[in-house]
Amino acid sequence: MSRLTLRFRDREAESRYLSSTESMRRLQMRMALLFVGVLYCMVSGLDLVFMPASVRHVSAVMHLAQGIWLCLFALALFRSRSQRLHEVVVIAAVFIAWNLNLAISTMGHTSLLFGEAYLMLIWVWMISGVSLIQAAAVNLVFIAILEAVVFTASPFTIPQMVSHQFFILCAVVLGALGAYLTEYYKRQHFIGLRQVSEHAAALAKLSQAVEQSGEAILITDRQAIIEYANPTFTRMTGNRPEEVIGMTPAVLKQDAGDPFSSHEMWVTLARGEVWNGMFTEHRRDGSAYPALISVAPIHDGGGNVTHYVVTQKDMTEHQRLEGQLRHAQKMEAIGTLVGGIAHDFNNTLAGITGNIYLAKHSRALPRETVEVLERIESLAFRSANIVKQLLAFSRKGIIQMLEMPLMPFMAEVSKLYAVTLPENIGFRCDCQVDEPMAIHGDAGQLEQAIFNLLNNARDAVAGVKDPRIVLGLERYVPTAAFREANPSVRGEVLACIQVSDNGCGIKSEQIAHIFEPFYTTKDVNEGTGLGLSMVYGTAQSHGGAVTVDSKPGRGTTIRLYLPLLAAENGMAEDAGEEALAEGSGATVLLADDNQAVLKIVQAVLERLGYKVIQATDGEQAVALYREHRAEIGLVILDVVMPRMGGIEASKAIRALDAEAKIMFMTGYDPSQQFNTEDMAAEEVVLKPFKVSALSQLVKSVLER
Repeated sequence: MSRLTLRFRDREAESRYLSSTESMRRLQMRMALLFVGVLYCMVSGLDLVFMPASVRHVSAVMHLAQGIWLCLFALALFRSRSQRLHEVVVIAAVFIAWNLNLAISTMGHTSLLFGEAYLMLIWVWMISGVSLIQAAAVNLVFIAILEAVVFTASPFTIPQMVSHQFFILCAVVLGALGAYLTEYYKRQHFIGLRQVSEHAAALAKLSQAVEQSGEAILITDRQAIIEYANPTFTRMTGNRPEEVIGMTPAVLKQDAGDPFSSHEMWVTLARGEVWNGMFTEHRRDGSAYPALISVAPIHDGGGNVTHYVVTQKDMTEHQRLEGQLRHAQKMEAIGTLVGGIAHDFNNTLAGITGNIYLAKHSRALPRETVEVLERIESLAFRSANIVKQLLAFSRKGIIQMLEMPLMPFMAEVSKLYAVTLPENIGFRCDCQVDEPMAIHGDAGQLEQAIFNLLNNARDAVAGVKDPRIVLGLERYVPTAAFREANPSVRGEVLACIQVSDNGCGIKSEQIAHIFEPFYTTKDVNEGTGLGLSMVYGTAQSHGGAVTVDSKPGRGTTIRLYLPLLAAENGMAEDAGEEALAEGSGATVLLADDNQAVLKIVQAVLERLGYKVIQATDGEQAVALYREHRAEIGLVILDVVMPRMGGIEASKAIRALDAEAKIMFMTGYDPSQQFNTEDMAAEEVVLKPFKVSALSQLVKSVLER
C-alpha cells in the first residue's frame, strides 16, 4: 500500500477494498451531510445572538437555508446506491459552504467561532467517503479561491486577514491529517481482516481436507491420548469419535500390534522424523484388515512436540493387487521356463513321430508292432499337447484366432464328450440361446479348455449318488463389480460358458490356487495340475475371464467368459480329412539346425515322393536357393536357426525371387517373437506334426 496516496499497489486488492467499503462510505457521506446540515441550523441561531445587527439576519438566513438543503440532500441520498452521486453531492456541499463563508467574510464580519470549525469537520467526514485524491483537489481549489478573494475583496485589515487565513489553513491541515489517519487505519484494518479471512479460508480448507481424506486420521497429545478422529476413521473401523476421544489407540487393539507400544516408533519420533509401519487392525465387529500406519510429530513455534498425527490406510486392496502381481510374475516365470524348453522338446517329439511314421510304413511289420508304434505316436502327441497347454496358459503359444459361432461349436463339443462319459453320469447341454452368438477365438484351445472343465467335473462326481454334469451357454452383460474384479476383460457383452456338477466341491482355501500350474486337489497320479491352468490361460488369451463358485459337498460351477462379436459369422469349414497327399516329384529345400529333425523330415518328404535339398541354417538355405533356384519348388524353413533365422532367410530368398513358395516349421522359442506382418501370408507347421497334415500342407502350397 502506498503511504502517500493511500492506495493498494495491487489493483485487485484495491478493487476488493473499494467494493467491500462502498456501502460504508456512502453511509459516512450521508451522515456528514446530515451532521453539517444540523450544524448550520444551530449556527443560524447563534448568528442571531453573536453577529452584528447589520448582518445578523442575512447570516442567519443563509446558514439556515444551507442547513435545510444539506439535510434534504442527505435524506434524498438514503435512497440512492450510486457512489458517484454521493461524491458529487458532498463536494458540491463543501463548495457551497466555503462560498457562503467567504460571502459573509466579505461583508466585514466572520463567524470565526463556528465557520472554520465545521469546515474542518466537513473535511474529516468527506475524506471518509471520498477518495484522498479527490478531497485534496477540492481543498486546493478552495484555498486558491480563498486567497484570491481575501486579498482582493476582503474589507478586513491585514492582521485580521492573516489570523483568518491562519485559522482556516490550520483547520484544513488538521482535517487533512485526521482524514489521512482515518483512511490509513481503515485500510490497515482491511489488510488485517483480509489476512484473517485468508487464514480462516486456509484453515477451513485444511479442515475439509482432513475431514474428507480417504485415510483415517487421529490426533493425539504427547501421551498418545486421542483428541480428534476424522469420519474416515469411523467408516474404516466402525468406532465413533466420541467413543475413542480421551482414550489411547491401544484400547482399539485386539492383538499385540499397537504401534504406540513400539520402541522403534518412539525413537524415530524423538529424532523428529515420521514413523511408518504395517499392522493388522481390527474393526468394531472384530474383523481384521491390514493397515499402513504413519505417525508424525506436530511441533509448536519453538520446535517442541505438542501432538502427534496418526494416519491409517486400509491396505486390503493394495494386498489384493500385490497378490495379483505376484501371481502374474509367477505365471510369466513359468511361461519363460516352458517357452525355453518347448523348442527343443518339440524338435525331439518331431523326430520321434517322424521315425514312427517311417517304421509303421516299413514292409512286413507284424500287426502287434504297428499297434505298439501307434501307441507310442499317441503318447508323443499327447506330450506335445501338454506343452501346447502350458504355452497357451503362459500366452506364449501360437494362437489361430478366427470368427466362430458358439452354438454349433458347443453342440459339437457336447456330442464328442458325451460318448466318453460313463453311463451312470447324467449329462445335459443347455446351449440353446435366442440369438446367434459368435466370438473371435481359437477353436482348438477352447475345445481343450471345455474338455478340461468337463473332465474335472467327471472326477468330482465320482462316488456321488445320482451324479450330474451340465454344460451351459448364455449371454452375459458385465456388471460394474464384475469389471472391477476382472479389469482385463474386453467387450460390452460376453458369452458365458459354464460347467456345473453336483460333486464334492472345492474348499475355500484351495480356490485361490486352483489356476496355478501343477496345483491339483486330486490324489497323486490322478491329475497333472495343468487343466485349470490351461483354462485360465485360454481365458486370458481371448480377452475373457474365468470364475469359480463352489462349496464342499454341494458341487462346483466354473464359468468361462468370452467377449462376443457384434456381428456373428458362420463357423469356418473343417480342414480336410487326415489322408496322405502324395508328392509329384517336386524339389523341396529343407532347412533345420536340428540334424535329427532334418533327417527325419527329409525321409518323410522323400517317402511322400519329393526330392529334398538339405540346409542346416538360414545362410546355407539362401546360398542353396541361389544355386538351385530353377529347380526348387518349395522352401521349408525352421523359424529359429543359428547364423540366420527362418524369417530373415525368407526375406533374402524373396529378394532373389519374389514368387518363391515358402512355409515355416517351428517348435517355438520365446526369444523369437513372430512378426504377423512377415508371416501372415505364409503357412506354419508346428512341431511335432502329423505326416498327413504335413503332406496336405506341402501339396497345397505347391499347387498355389
